[in-house]
Amino acid sequence: MTVTLQQLGQVTGVTSIPFYIPDIYGIAVVLNPSLPALIFQYFPQNSSYHTGLIIGTQTQTQLYATSTSQITRIYAYQIPTQLMQNYILTGGYVSGVSGCQSGWYLVYNPSNNNYKTNCNLLPSGYPNSQLFDVVIDYQNKAVYLMHMSLGSASVLIISIPYNDFASFLSNLALPSNYQVGYVQGNISNASSGIFSNVVYYNQTFYIGGQFGGVAYIWTFALSSVSFSSSPPSSPSTVGNVYTIYQNSNVGANNINIFLNVYNDNGTITYEILAYVQTANSPYIYSFNLSTNTATLLYQSPGTIASLTAGFNLYGIIIFAYNINGDTFAVGVYDRKTNSFEASSSISNLLALYMATPNYAVAISGSDPYYGGSSYNINITIYRVLVDVTPQIQNLTFSNNTISGQVINLTDNQPLSGITVYLILLQGQGDSYVTGQIVTSTTTDANGNFSFSITQSGYYAVEVIQ
Repeated sequence: MTVTLQQLGQVTGVTSIPFYIPDIYGIAVVLNPSLPALIFQYFPQNSSYHTGLIIGTQTQTQLYATSTSQITRIYAYQIPTQLMQNYILTGGYVSGVSGCQSGWYLVYNPSNNNYKTNCNLLPSGYPNSQLFDVVIDYQNKAVYLMHMSLGSASVLIISIPYNDFASFLSNLALPSNYQVGYVQGNISNASSGIFSNVVYYNQTFYIGGQFGGVAYIWTFALSSVSFSSSPPSSPSTVGNVYTIYQNSNVGANNINIFLNVYNDNGTITYEILAYVQTANSPYIYSFNLSTNTATLLYQSPGTIASLTAGFNLYGIIIFAYNINGDTFAVGVYDRKTNSFEASSSISNLLALYMATPNYAVAISGSDPYYGGSSYNINITIYRVLVDVTPQIQNLTFSNNTISGQVINLTDNQPLSGITVYLILLQGQGDSYVTGQIVTSTTTDANGNFSFSITQSGYYAVEVIQ
Protein backbone atom coordinates (compact mmCIF):
# COMPACT_ATOMS: atom_id res chain seq x y z
CA MET A 1 0.00 0.00 0.00
CA THR A 2 1.39 3.37 -1.05
CA VAL A 3 0.33 6.61 0.62
CA THR A 4 0.59 9.79 -1.42
CA LEU A 5 -0.23 13.42 -0.67
CA GLN A 6 -1.80 15.23 -3.61
CA GLN A 7 -1.43 19.00 -3.25
CA LEU A 8 -4.70 20.77 -4.03
CA GLY A 9 -3.97 24.37 -3.16
CA GLN A 10 -2.10 26.79 -0.98
CA VAL A 11 -3.14 29.92 0.89
CA THR A 12 -0.51 32.46 1.90
CA GLY A 13 -0.91 35.63 3.89
CA VAL A 14 0.07 37.80 6.79
CA THR A 15 -2.12 37.58 9.88
CA SER A 16 -2.49 39.77 12.92
CA ILE A 17 -2.06 36.76 15.18
CA PRO A 18 0.75 37.22 17.68
CA PHE A 19 2.48 34.07 18.88
CA TYR A 20 0.56 31.36 17.06
CA ILE A 21 1.21 28.03 18.83
CA PRO A 22 -0.05 25.25 16.57
CA ASP A 23 1.64 22.39 18.39
CA ILE A 24 -0.38 22.95 21.58
CA TYR A 25 -3.98 22.86 20.39
CA GLY A 26 -5.12 23.27 16.82
CA ILE A 27 -7.80 21.87 14.57
CA ALA A 28 -8.19 22.14 10.80
CA VAL A 29 -11.48 22.17 8.90
CA VAL A 30 -11.64 22.15 5.10
CA LEU A 31 -14.81 23.66 3.68
CA ASN A 32 -13.40 23.09 0.20
CA PRO A 33 -9.79 22.78 -1.02
CA SER A 34 -9.48 26.56 -1.32
CA LEU A 35 -11.21 27.49 1.92
CA PRO A 36 -9.52 25.96 4.98
CA ALA A 37 -10.22 27.05 8.51
CA LEU A 38 -7.83 26.80 11.44
CA ILE A 39 -8.94 26.98 15.05
CA PHE A 40 -6.11 27.16 17.54
CA GLN A 41 -4.59 28.71 20.61
CA TYR A 42 -2.21 31.63 20.53
CA PHE A 43 -0.20 33.50 23.08
CA PRO A 44 -0.46 37.30 22.67
CA GLN A 45 2.47 39.22 24.12
CA ASN A 46 3.24 36.63 26.79
CA SER A 47 -0.25 36.83 28.28
CA SER A 48 -2.73 34.00 28.81
CA TYR A 49 -3.79 31.68 25.99
CA HIS A 50 -6.41 32.94 23.58
CA THR A 51 -8.34 31.22 20.81
CA GLY A 52 -8.30 32.31 17.17
CA LEU A 53 -10.05 31.37 13.95
CA ILE A 54 -8.32 31.78 10.59
CA ILE A 55 -10.29 31.45 7.38
CA GLY A 56 -8.14 31.05 4.29
CA THR A 57 -8.99 32.44 0.87
CA GLN A 58 -7.16 32.19 -2.43
CA THR A 59 -5.18 35.34 -1.69
CA GLN A 60 -4.82 35.71 2.05
CA THR A 61 -5.46 34.39 5.50
CA GLN A 62 -7.57 36.45 7.82
CA LEU A 63 -8.11 36.45 11.56
CA TYR A 64 -11.87 36.57 12.00
CA ALA A 65 -12.36 36.08 15.71
CA THR A 66 -10.56 35.85 19.00
CA SER A 67 -11.67 35.23 22.51
CA THR A 68 -10.60 37.69 25.17
CA SER A 69 -10.63 34.87 27.68
CA GLN A 70 -8.22 32.13 28.61
CA ILE A 71 -9.16 28.89 26.84
CA THR A 72 -7.91 25.64 28.29
CA ARG A 73 -8.93 23.31 25.45
CA ILE A 74 -10.69 23.74 22.12
CA TYR A 75 -12.64 21.60 19.67
CA ALA A 76 -14.15 22.19 16.23
CA TYR A 77 -16.82 20.57 14.09
CA GLN A 78 -17.92 21.04 10.53
CA ILE A 79 -21.71 20.85 10.59
CA PRO A 80 -22.85 19.00 7.43
CA THR A 81 -24.99 20.55 4.73
CA GLN A 82 -28.05 18.49 5.74
CA LEU A 83 -28.29 20.79 8.75
CA MET A 84 -26.89 24.16 7.75
CA GLN A 85 -24.49 24.73 4.86
CA ASN A 86 -21.21 23.71 6.44
CA TYR A 87 -21.17 26.00 9.44
CA ILE A 88 -18.14 25.62 11.70
CA LEU A 89 -18.94 25.19 15.39
CA THR A 90 -16.17 25.39 17.96
CA GLY A 91 -16.02 25.61 21.71
CA GLY A 92 -13.90 25.25 24.78
CA TYR A 93 -13.70 25.85 28.50
CA VAL A 94 -12.79 29.27 29.85
CA SER A 95 -10.56 29.31 32.89
CA GLY A 96 -10.57 31.97 35.57
CA VAL A 97 -12.83 34.50 33.85
CA SER A 98 -15.65 35.98 35.88
CA GLY A 99 -19.09 35.68 34.31
CA CYS A 100 -17.94 33.16 31.72
CA GLN A 101 -18.32 29.80 33.42
CA SER A 102 -20.47 27.87 30.95
CA GLY A 103 -17.89 27.47 28.23
CA TRP A 104 -16.96 29.46 25.16
CA TYR A 105 -18.55 28.93 21.74
CA LEU A 106 -18.07 30.28 18.25
CA VAL A 107 -19.98 29.55 15.06
CA TYR A 108 -18.74 30.67 11.64
CA ASN A 109 -20.94 30.99 8.57
CA PRO A 110 -18.87 30.85 5.35
CA SER A 111 -21.80 31.93 3.18
CA ASN A 112 -21.78 35.46 4.61
CA ASN A 113 -18.39 35.48 6.30
CA ASN A 114 -19.92 36.16 9.71
CA TYR A 115 -19.26 34.67 13.11
CA LYS A 116 -20.91 34.77 16.50
CA THR A 117 -19.49 34.05 19.93
CA ASN A 118 -21.18 33.22 23.21
CA CYS A 119 -19.39 32.91 26.52
CA ASN A 120 -22.46 31.74 28.44
CA LEU A 121 -24.43 29.44 26.18
CA LEU A 122 -25.71 27.39 29.11
CA PRO A 123 -27.95 29.03 31.72
CA SER A 124 -26.55 29.91 35.13
CA GLY A 125 -26.56 27.08 37.63
CA TYR A 126 -25.28 24.50 35.19
CA PRO A 127 -22.05 22.68 36.06
CA ASN A 128 -18.88 24.14 34.55
CA SER A 129 -18.37 22.25 31.33
CA GLN A 130 -16.85 22.34 27.87
CA LEU A 131 -18.09 21.18 24.49
CA PHE A 132 -16.22 18.09 23.34
CA ASP A 133 -18.34 16.58 20.55
CA VAL A 134 -21.48 16.96 18.46
CA VAL A 135 -23.76 13.99 17.67
CA ILE A 136 -26.45 14.03 14.98
CA ASP A 137 -29.30 11.58 15.61
CA TYR A 138 -31.24 11.40 12.35
CA GLN A 139 -33.60 8.68 13.56
CA ASN A 140 -34.84 10.68 16.57
CA LYS A 141 -34.44 14.01 14.75
CA ALA A 142 -32.16 15.55 17.37
CA VAL A 143 -28.68 16.98 17.71
CA TYR A 144 -26.75 16.35 20.92
CA LEU A 145 -24.12 18.80 22.16
CA MET A 146 -21.81 16.74 24.36
CA HIS A 147 -20.33 18.72 27.26
CA MET A 148 -17.69 17.32 29.57
CA SER A 149 -18.27 18.40 33.15
CA LEU A 150 -14.87 19.43 34.41
CA GLY A 151 -13.30 17.59 37.31
CA SER A 152 -15.47 14.49 36.97
CA ALA A 153 -16.26 11.71 34.52
CA SER A 154 -19.70 13.19 33.83
CA VAL A 155 -21.31 14.53 30.69
CA LEU A 156 -24.05 17.07 30.05
CA ILE A 157 -25.98 16.15 26.90
CA ILE A 158 -27.84 19.10 25.41
CA SER A 159 -30.58 17.84 23.08
CA ILE A 160 -31.75 20.25 20.37
CA PRO A 161 -34.54 19.26 17.95
CA TYR A 162 -33.20 18.72 14.46
CA ASN A 163 -35.55 21.32 12.97
CA ASP A 164 -34.33 23.96 15.44
CA PHE A 165 -30.62 23.40 14.96
CA ALA A 166 -30.33 25.79 12.00
CA SER A 167 -31.72 28.54 14.22
CA PHE A 168 -29.26 27.56 16.96
CA LEU A 169 -26.35 27.97 14.55
CA SER A 170 -27.65 31.27 13.22
CA ASN A 171 -28.25 32.80 16.65
CA LEU A 172 -25.87 30.76 18.83
CA ALA A 173 -28.58 30.56 21.47
CA LEU A 174 -30.41 27.55 22.84
CA PRO A 175 -34.00 27.18 21.59
CA SER A 176 -36.78 27.23 24.15
CA ASN A 177 -37.53 23.52 23.72
CA TYR A 178 -34.02 22.20 24.31
CA GLN A 179 -33.54 19.47 26.93
CA VAL A 180 -30.60 18.27 28.96
CA GLY A 181 -29.39 14.96 30.35
CA TYR A 182 -26.71 14.58 33.01
CA VAL A 183 -24.87 11.24 33.26
CA GLN A 184 -21.59 9.83 34.51
CA GLY A 185 -19.50 6.73 34.08
CA ASN A 186 -17.97 4.61 36.82
CA ILE A 187 -14.41 5.73 36.11
CA SER A 188 -11.57 5.72 38.61
CA ASN A 189 -9.35 8.82 38.87
CA ALA A 190 -12.28 10.79 37.45
CA SER A 191 -10.81 14.12 38.52
CA SER A 192 -7.69 13.79 36.37
CA GLY A 193 -8.60 13.31 32.74
CA ILE A 194 -10.70 14.24 29.74
CA PHE A 195 -13.16 12.79 27.26
CA SER A 196 -12.03 13.00 23.65
CA ASN A 197 -14.89 12.14 21.29
CA VAL A 198 -18.09 10.15 20.78
CA VAL A 199 -19.22 7.38 18.44
CA TYR A 200 -23.01 7.13 18.21
CA TYR A 201 -24.12 3.79 16.76
CA ASN A 202 -27.34 1.80 17.04
CA GLN A 203 -28.88 4.27 19.53
CA THR A 204 -25.85 3.88 21.80
CA PHE A 205 -23.15 6.34 22.88
CA TYR A 206 -19.52 5.21 22.94
CA ILE A 207 -17.28 7.83 24.56
CA GLY A 208 -13.49 7.65 24.51
CA GLY A 209 -11.41 9.26 27.23
CA GLN A 210 -8.38 8.98 29.46
CA PHE A 211 -8.28 9.40 33.22
CA GLY A 212 -5.26 8.89 35.41
CA GLY A 213 -3.19 7.42 32.58
CA VAL A 214 -5.84 4.85 31.62
CA ALA A 215 -7.68 4.91 28.29
CA TYR A 216 -11.37 3.99 28.54
CA ILE A 217 -14.46 3.53 26.41
CA TRP A 218 -17.68 4.33 28.23
CA THR A 219 -20.81 2.96 26.56
CA PHE A 220 -24.47 3.61 27.39
CA ALA A 221 -27.80 3.53 25.55
CA LEU A 222 -29.71 6.66 24.62
CA SER A 223 -32.71 5.17 26.43
CA SER A 224 -30.77 5.29 29.72
CA VAL A 225 -30.53 9.09 29.59
CA SER A 226 -33.32 11.04 31.31
CA PHE A 227 -33.83 14.31 29.47
CA SER A 228 -35.59 17.26 31.09
CA SER A 229 -35.74 21.04 30.91
CA SER A 230 -32.91 21.40 33.45
CA PRO A 231 -30.20 19.08 34.78
CA PRO A 232 -30.56 17.32 38.12
CA SER A 233 -28.28 18.34 40.96
CA SER A 234 -26.05 15.32 40.34
CA PRO A 235 -25.46 13.00 37.39
CA SER A 236 -26.89 9.50 37.22
CA THR A 237 -24.50 6.61 36.67
CA VAL A 238 -25.31 4.81 33.42
CA GLY A 239 -23.76 2.18 31.18
CA ASN A 240 -20.46 0.40 31.53
CA VAL A 241 -16.82 1.47 31.37
CA TYR A 242 -14.16 -0.66 29.66
CA THR A 243 -10.40 -0.31 29.95
CA ILE A 244 -8.60 -0.09 26.61
CA TYR A 245 -5.03 0.70 27.65
CA GLN A 246 -3.22 0.89 30.96
CA ASN A 247 0.47 1.21 31.69
CA SER A 248 1.98 2.36 34.97
CA ASN A 249 5.14 3.62 33.27
CA VAL A 250 3.70 5.34 30.20
CA GLY A 251 0.43 7.20 30.71
CA ALA A 252 -2.11 7.63 27.93
CA ASN A 253 -2.25 11.26 26.85
CA ASN A 254 -5.18 10.96 24.50
CA ILE A 255 -7.60 8.50 22.93
CA ASN A 256 -9.60 8.91 19.73
CA ILE A 257 -12.28 6.41 18.71
CA PHE A 258 -13.79 5.82 15.26
CA LEU A 259 -16.56 3.64 13.89
CA ASN A 260 -14.96 1.28 11.38
CA VAL A 261 -16.91 -0.57 8.69
CA TYR A 262 -15.14 -3.05 6.44
CA ASN A 263 -15.82 -5.99 4.17
CA ASP A 264 -14.43 -9.11 5.84
CA ASN A 265 -14.56 -11.77 3.10
CA GLY A 266 -18.11 -10.87 2.15
CA THR A 267 -19.32 -10.09 5.68
CA ILE A 268 -19.81 -6.44 6.63
CA THR A 269 -18.11 -5.99 10.01
CA TYR A 270 -18.66 -3.06 12.39
CA GLU A 271 -16.22 -2.21 15.15
CA ILE A 272 -14.73 0.74 16.98
CA LEU A 273 -11.08 1.52 16.41
CA ALA A 274 -9.40 3.12 19.42
CA TYR A 275 -6.26 5.12 18.71
CA VAL A 276 -4.34 5.67 21.96
CA GLN A 277 -1.48 8.14 22.08
CA THR A 278 1.16 7.49 24.71
CA ALA A 279 4.39 9.23 25.64
CA ASN A 280 6.32 6.85 23.39
CA SER A 281 4.20 5.62 20.50
CA PRO A 282 0.52 5.22 19.61
CA TYR A 283 -1.45 1.98 19.82
CA ILE A 284 -4.45 0.91 17.73
CA TYR A 285 -7.11 -1.30 19.34
CA SER A 286 -10.23 -2.95 17.99
CA PHE A 287 -13.24 -2.64 20.30
CA ASN A 288 -15.79 -5.38 19.57
CA LEU A 289 -19.33 -3.97 19.59
CA SER A 290 -20.85 -7.35 20.47
CA THR A 291 -18.59 -8.37 23.35
CA ASN A 292 -17.26 -4.93 24.43
CA THR A 293 -13.72 -6.25 24.49
CA ALA A 294 -10.58 -4.57 23.15
CA THR A 295 -7.83 -6.29 21.15
CA LEU A 296 -4.47 -4.70 20.36
CA LEU A 297 -4.02 -4.54 16.60
CA TYR A 298 -0.91 -2.49 16.08
CA GLN A 299 1.76 -0.42 17.83
CA SER A 300 3.02 2.38 15.63
CA PRO A 301 6.76 2.99 15.17
CA GLY A 302 8.55 4.29 18.22
CA THR A 303 9.88 7.29 16.31
CA ILE A 304 6.46 8.92 16.43
CA ALA A 305 6.56 11.73 18.97
CA SER A 306 3.12 13.31 18.65
CA LEU A 307 0.02 13.25 16.51
CA THR A 308 -3.11 15.08 15.61
CA ALA A 309 -6.50 13.40 15.59
CA GLY A 310 -6.88 10.72 12.98
CA PHE A 311 -9.98 9.66 11.10
CA ASN A 312 -11.38 6.80 9.05
CA LEU A 313 -11.29 6.56 5.27
CA TYR A 314 -12.63 3.42 3.57
CA GLY A 315 -11.84 1.12 6.47
CA ILE A 316 -8.41 2.52 7.34
CA ILE A 317 -7.27 4.97 9.97
CA ILE A 318 -5.22 8.01 8.93
CA PHE A 319 -3.23 10.28 11.22
CA ALA A 320 -0.59 12.97 11.05
CA TYR A 321 2.50 12.56 13.18
CA ASN A 322 5.67 14.42 14.00
CA ILE A 323 8.76 12.46 13.04
CA ASN A 324 11.14 14.91 14.67
CA GLY A 325 11.42 18.66 14.99
CA ASP A 326 9.71 20.34 12.05
CA THR A 327 9.35 17.16 9.95
CA PHE A 328 5.93 15.52 9.65
CA ALA A 329 4.26 12.71 7.71
CA VAL A 330 0.87 11.04 7.27
CA GLY A 331 0.50 7.45 8.48
CA VAL A 332 -2.11 4.96 7.33
CA TYR A 333 -3.11 1.79 9.18
CA ASP A 334 -5.19 -0.77 7.24
CA ARG A 335 -7.44 -2.72 9.61
CA LYS A 336 -8.11 -5.55 7.17
CA THR A 337 -4.50 -6.27 6.24
CA ASN A 338 -3.05 -5.24 9.63
CA SER A 339 -0.41 -3.12 7.90
CA PHE A 340 1.05 0.36 8.33
CA GLU A 341 2.48 2.72 5.74
CA ALA A 342 3.64 6.32 5.82
CA SER A 343 3.74 9.09 3.25
CA SER A 344 6.89 10.90 2.28
CA SER A 345 7.95 13.39 4.94
CA ILE A 346 7.32 17.13 4.81
CA SER A 347 9.91 19.43 6.37
CA ASN A 348 9.87 23.01 7.66
CA LEU A 349 6.36 22.78 9.11
CA LEU A 350 4.88 24.31 12.23
CA ALA A 351 2.15 21.65 12.32
CA LEU A 352 0.28 19.08 10.26
CA TYR A 353 -3.44 18.46 10.89
CA MET A 354 -5.98 15.98 9.55
CA ALA A 355 -9.37 17.17 8.29
CA THR A 356 -12.22 15.01 7.05
CA PRO A 357 -12.94 13.39 4.75
CA ASN A 358 -9.38 12.82 3.51
CA TYR A 359 -7.38 16.02 3.77
CA ALA A 360 -4.05 16.86 5.38
CA VAL A 361 -3.52 20.52 6.23
CA ALA A 362 0.11 21.63 6.49
CA ILE A 363 1.02 24.83 8.33
CA SER A 364 4.28 26.59 7.63
CA GLY A 365 5.54 30.14 7.86
CA SER A 366 7.10 32.51 10.34
CA ASP A 367 6.10 33.46 13.86
CA PRO A 368 8.05 35.37 16.52
CA TYR A 369 7.21 32.63 18.99
CA TYR A 370 9.53 30.41 16.93
CA GLY A 371 12.13 33.10 16.31
CA GLY A 372 10.64 34.56 13.14
CA SER A 373 10.37 38.25 12.35
CA SER A 374 6.74 38.44 11.14
CA TYR A 375 3.38 36.67 11.26
CA ASN A 376 3.35 34.92 7.89
CA ILE A 377 1.17 31.82 7.76
CA ASN A 378 1.09 29.40 4.82
CA ILE A 379 -1.70 26.82 4.61
CA THR A 380 -1.24 23.96 2.14
CA ILE A 381 -4.05 21.49 1.48
CA TYR A 382 -3.26 17.89 0.52
CA ARG A 383 -5.60 15.06 -0.37
CA VAL A 384 -4.55 11.77 1.25
CA LEU A 385 -4.62 8.95 -1.30
CA VAL A 386 -3.80 5.25 -1.13
CA ASP A 387 -3.43 2.79 -4.03
CA VAL A 388 -7.19 2.44 -4.38
CA THR A 389 -9.28 5.33 -3.12
CA PRO A 390 -12.76 4.74 -4.55
CA GLN A 391 -15.29 7.50 -5.03
CA ILE A 392 -18.82 7.29 -6.39
CA GLN A 393 -19.71 9.90 -9.01
CA ASN A 394 -22.44 10.69 -11.56
CA LEU A 395 -25.13 9.23 -9.28
CA THR A 396 -28.59 9.46 -10.91
CA PHE A 397 -32.11 8.20 -10.17
CA SER A 398 -34.50 7.58 -13.07
CA ASN A 399 -37.35 5.13 -13.70
CA ASN A 400 -36.82 3.50 -10.29
CA THR A 401 -33.16 2.85 -11.12
CA ILE A 402 -30.13 4.22 -9.27
CA SER A 403 -26.98 4.27 -11.39
CA GLY A 404 -23.50 5.68 -11.03
CA GLN A 405 -19.79 5.14 -11.54
CA VAL A 406 -16.89 4.32 -9.21
CA ILE A 407 -13.54 5.91 -9.96
CA ASN A 408 -10.16 5.78 -8.27
CA LEU A 409 -9.32 9.20 -6.84
CA THR A 410 -5.64 8.32 -7.08
CA ASP A 411 -5.63 8.38 -10.90
CA ASN A 412 -9.25 9.32 -11.80
CA GLN A 413 -9.65 6.04 -13.68
CA PRO A 414 -12.80 3.84 -13.48
CA LEU A 415 -12.66 0.90 -11.06
CA SER A 416 -14.01 -2.44 -12.23
CA GLY A 417 -15.04 -5.30 -9.95
CA ILE A 418 -15.73 -3.01 -6.96
CA THR A 419 -18.60 -4.09 -4.70
CA VAL A 420 -21.24 -1.38 -4.24
CA TYR A 421 -24.00 -1.70 -1.61
CA LEU A 422 -27.57 -0.40 -1.71
CA ILE A 423 -28.62 0.48 1.86
CA LEU A 424 -32.12 1.32 3.07
CA LEU A 425 -31.93 4.11 5.65
CA GLN A 426 -34.08 4.63 8.72
CA GLY A 427 -34.85 8.19 7.66
CA GLN A 428 -33.72 11.10 5.53
CA GLY A 429 -30.11 12.04 6.18
CA ASP A 430 -29.46 8.99 8.38
CA SER A 431 -26.02 7.37 8.37
CA TYR A 432 -25.62 4.28 6.22
CA VAL A 433 -24.02 2.38 9.11
CA THR A 434 -27.39 2.10 10.85
CA GLY A 435 -29.29 1.15 7.69
CA GLN A 436 -30.20 -2.21 6.19
CA ILE A 437 -28.16 -3.61 3.30
CA VAL A 438 -30.73 -4.45 0.61
CA THR A 439 -28.45 -5.80 -2.09
CA SER A 440 -25.04 -5.37 -3.68
CA THR A 441 -23.53 -5.39 -7.15
CA THR A 442 -20.13 -5.06 -8.77
CA THR A 443 -18.95 -2.42 -11.18
CA ASP A 444 -18.40 -3.30 -14.85
CA ALA A 445 -15.27 -2.66 -16.90
CA ASN A 446 -16.06 1.06 -17.01
CA GLY A 447 -16.79 1.31 -13.28
CA ASN A 448 -20.55 1.59 -13.82
CA PHE A 449 -23.27 0.05 -11.64
CA SER A 450 -27.04 0.21 -11.22
CA PHE A 451 -29.76 -0.83 -8.75
CA SER A 452 -33.49 -1.32 -9.24
CA ILE A 453 -35.61 0.17 -6.45
CA THR A 454 -38.59 -1.99 -5.49
CA GLN A 455 -39.84 -0.14 -2.39
CA SER A 456 -40.09 3.49 -1.38
CA GLY A 457 -37.74 4.94 1.20
CA TYR A 458 -34.43 6.74 1.67
CA TYR A 459 -31.34 5.00 0.34
CA ALA A 460 -27.58 5.24 0.51
CA VAL A 461 -25.14 3.85 -2.05
CA GLU A 462 -21.78 2.99 -0.53
CA VAL A 463 -18.47 1.30 -1.27
CA ILE A 464 -17.30 -0.69 1.77
CA GLN A 465 -13.82 -2.11 1.36
